[in-house]
Amino acid sequence: MKLHASYTPLTVDTADAAQSEEMSRFSGAGPRARDRQLCFALKSDREDGLVLCESLGI
Repeated sequence: MKLHASYTPLTVDTADAAQSEEMSRFSGAGPRARDRQLCFALKSDREDGLVLCESLGI
């Protein structure tokens, strides 16, 4: 895991199918858990990243 204090600019978008599959495999989640997961693509001038969530509150 890499963390920075600031990502400017930062864009959050829904990950594409290939990115979502990559993160699901990386997490070791089974097929049933994958139905509940949301994968987001983070894009910045420094590095891009992915975040996998099983629950989300807004």
